[in-house]
Amino acid sequence: MGMFSKGAAIAMVLLVSQTCAIAANAVAGPDEFSGIWLAERSISSLRAVDGSAPPLTPEGRAAYQAVASGLKSAKIQDLTRKYCLPDGVPRLLTARYPFEIVQTPGQVTFIHEARHVYRALPVGGPPLDPNLLIENYMGNANARWEGKVLVIESIAFNGETWLDDSGLQHSDELQTLERWQTLAGGRRLQVDVTISDSRYYQKPWTTRMTFAKKDDVGIVEYACGEQHRNFSGKAGK
Repeated sequence: MGMFSKGAAIAMVLLVSQTCAIAANAVAGPDEFSGIWLAERSISSLRAVDGSAPPLTPEGRAAYQAVASGLKSAKIQDLTRKYCLPDGVPRLLTARYPFEIVQTPGQVTFIHEARHVYRALPVGGPPLDPNLLIENYMGNANARWEGKVLVIESIAFNGETWLDDSGLQHSDELQTLERWQTLAGGRRLQVDVTISDSRYYQKPWTTRMTFAKKDDVGIVEYACGEQHRNFSGKAGK
């Protein structure tokens, strides 16, 4: 075999294979999500990715209709807006206010202008133990990387939030799974949110939101109860 023995040739093939594998893993690593992002469109009523309505159970439909009719007759108020409470997931992601993502080793932090809500999410931590969690508006979340996709699982919501502005409801069994990924060379961001709640929905269903990166926008002060900027063409609340 000339200057190379058969063993040397095999070793060379193995080395090239290992190098390719390392390169492939590097390409499949976490994307850079850091920056300011803004929803590309206003969403007041969630739909599934295929455009269909959420697959409500009879109990879920009754709860939704009660809130929707109460809002129409003014017998029910949106307490989240009235008292400037956290929106919860996924409603917070429908807001037409910018948010910032800060990506650091071991953590991804979301800083939302709307009502100054933040989520500091550990990445790759141990699974959440429902028995050790305190229910809250934004739920309890953990995150992990699946290649270039950031996956966020949240449980233990307090049941005081709506899923969207129309009053879509959830029970205390709500669990959400977010899958975040960059598009268009990192200039756009997409999240698919899968909602699981066996009381209010016949099966898990997924909704989608997209965001554009904004280099000319920053996070500004949000004063509850005062008119505030937004990007939907209407006065903010």
